[in-house]
Amino acid sequence: MPGYEAPVYVAWSTGNRSAIIRIPIHYKGQKFSNMKRIEFRAPDPSCNPYLAFSAIVSAGLDGIKKKKTIGDPVDEDIFKMTPKRRRELGIKQLPGSLREAYQELESDRMFLKPIFGDDTIDFIIEHEIKEHNEVAVRPHPHEFSMYADV
Repeated sequence: MPGYEAPVYVAWSTGNRSAIIRIPIHYKGQKFSNMKRIEFRAPDPSCNPYLAFSAIVSAGLDGIKKKKTIGDPVDEDIFKMTPKRRRELGIKQLPGSLREAYQELESDRMFLKPIFGDDTIDFIIEHEIKEHNEVAVRPHPHEFSMYADV
């Protein structure tokens, strides 16, 4: 959900909290001048950390091996940008729903296959489809307050 603390756009920055990857530059002094830390702010706290971290590390190593460029940092507040400005900077949006997330997982299957195998990917997708369907066929409590409460 744009505008909240969690990132929803794919970008990196040195200080921008709306970016998915943040590389703080607050170290001062000779002792820390060559130290950096990376904050990857995407994994949902309900994820399986073993699977998430395996995919994250694999993607990072793949980027290093293929010498992929990460582009320039985005120091503007991405939430306040117009869609046109985000397109100009090549900023993509993360999946906004469970359905979009498992569709993205399916599209990443070939990349993830050497790490997890088809059985694991199939299980995750089937589980998420079932979870999505369970929620989709029932009214949300907020719907009751909007339409049924008097």
